[in-house]
Amino acid sequence: MVTDSRNRKACLLSSGNGGACAVVMDPNLQSGLSQMTAEIALLDAIMACIEGSISSQADFFSDSVLERAIHSLVHAFDMYIQRPDDPNARLEACRGAFLASAGIATSSLGVGSAITFAINARFKVPKANIAAVLLPYLMEIAVKYRIERIAAFAPAFGVTEEEGRPLPAADAASRVVEAVRTRLGMIKIPSRLKDFEIDLDRLMEAAETARSLEISSMMPRVVSVDDVFDLIKTAY
Repeated sequence: MVTDSRNRKACLLSSGNGGACAVVMDPNLQSGLSQMTAEIALLDAIMACIEGSISSQADFFSDSVLERAIHSLVHAFDMYIQRPDDPNARLEACRGAFLASAGIATSSLGVGSAITFAINARFKVPKANIAAVLLPYLMEIAVKYRIERIAAFAPAFGVTEEEGRPLPAADAASRVVEAVRTRLGMIKIPSRLKDFEIDLDRLMEAAETARSLEISSMMPRVVSVDDVFDLIKTAY
């Protein structure tokens, strides 16, 4: 993703075959991040996993890898909450991020990420902060599209069986969304888009830019600019 300096619009460019041939991941590189920054980055990665799981491009491989990624990312988030200086939190975060990228490589990001790109480019609000705000609202949409996929994340969020019996998919998915909101409440970050002091009317342009990005068309059903703006208004 790059920002067009002429109009501050987000643009997605393909690197073709010129991408990296190797990546070195070192958990120690995260040691300079504040606890809050690390937690917000994890929420951003979790949203990417949710999008990849409900994408029209999803397959068995991406479903399996992204489910494991969610486990690692949530575990890392919980460790940061309880023991922010624990190096295992950084290690688990790296593991989750690697799995998330592997899963999304065969699936796709979605409209939530498109919105974060568009608002970040236009108003210079950190992408991860926007993703943290959008996450629970995007998950509510995901429940409508692929309830079984969200229900599959229940163990990662500590949603357990009742009386030795698996929860119905609707109950499990609902509790997953609730678990996300509970974790968001544990950290002091903006919870609504209006907290970034951007007028709602100005976000219509961001909705148009977000819908123009190819990843917005990877949702389970076609979304319009109005659909994108409705999501923005809900999170506003």
